[in-house]
Amino acid sequence: MDYSKLKFFNVKYSLFSEYYKFKLNKLLDTGFSELPSYELHDNTLIYGLISDNEIIACMSLLDSFTLKGILEENKNDEMNGYSKKGDNGLFIYNLIVNNNYRRQKLGEILIRNLMKETTAKYLHCQVKKDNEPSFNLFFKCGFQIEDEMIDRENRVVCVMSRNI
Repeated sequence: MDYSKLKFFNVKYSLFSEYYKFKLNKLLDTGFSELPSYELHDNTLIYGLISDNEIIACMSLLDSFTLKGILEENKNDEMNGYSKKGDNGLFIYNLIVNNNYRRQKLGEILIRNLMKETTAKYLHCQVKKDNEPSFNLFFKCGFQIEDEMIDRENRVVCVMSRNI
């Protein structure tokens, strides 16, 4: 892979063009078809990589303030299933790499680049323990298990975080 041809982007979902919203949803459909929604809010930051005008890898980010607001809006004022570290963190979700670009370190590149650019003090995410590629990616990037919970499907979900 010629990494020099990749372009990073960092855009609020509300500012995405309809063209890229379509491309983003198409990519998310390939990996998260079982989800009822991708929870892309106007303030969700989409952080990713483009090659030849296609989104090939991306992740969704919410800062702790926005995340708390969304939880309160949905009548969930507890941070159950989220980092217990407090404010000034970023929640990573919907991390996906296009099937044609997997196993080329793009997920790791996204996370490590985010760690260089962000002013947040920590990153956190939720990973299903049986999702071995995702679980291993976050471990490789220095995340540790902070907590575990059981989801609606009776699967173990790990709350993982790392200081920056």
